[in-house]
Amino acid sequence: MAIERELKYRLTKSDYQKLLRAVRPFKAKKVRQHNYYFDDSHFTLRKNKLGLRIRILGNHRALLTLKRTLKQTRTTGLKAYKVRKEFETNLPFSAAKSIVQRRSAIQDVKAQPIRVLRRMISPKVRNNLRPIGKLSTDRKIVWVQKTLAFEIDRFQIFDKIFYEFEVETTRPTFADKAVREFLHDNHITYRPERTSKLKRFLKELRKRN
Repeated sequence: MAIERELKYRLTKSDYQKLLRAVRPFKAKKVRQHNYYFDDSHFTLRKNKLGLRIRILGNHRALLTLKRTLKQTRTTGLKAYKVRKEFETNLPFSAAKSIVQRRSAIQDVKAQPIRVLRRMISPKVRNNLRPIGKLSTDRKIVWVQKTLAFEIDRFQIFDKIFYEFEVETTRPTFADKAVREFLHDNHITYRPERTSKLKRFLKELRKRN
């Protein structure tokens, strides 16, 4: 189990393009992600502040992740800051493909995220978990400082494209200040964002139901 501490910022398409130009001098790597979310027909996991997904990276790697939003007992005063418990493990690629194609069930996986989930939800809910949709992300990870990386995302939900970037940090006040300065220097609007990709996905899904 890990604690995910994350700052998130929304981008317009124009600011996304400006940011990509601004980070060209820095060390970077690109990754293509396909995120498959799971819930039952009543969205019970979401109602309990849980998120369950399989992330497929390229043609060889898959991750199984369970997240739970934490109530923050101490606030930083930062709108962009979120803290979540994260249970994550590698998943055999063939098993991941079988699950997202509905040939096998995610609740049958013998891994920590599912063991933790069993303690949180009833067997009835667990036995009705299914893929509810897919979100694809083109991510560019850029080290703008030795201890500060921007994860710059262009992602698609159904027919809509969204832009944002994230910073994982244990020093949110310091990191947010660095983000503000970097954006200001490059004429990019500072837009703190608390909406997760899963929440945004569910919002778009409900529009279609």
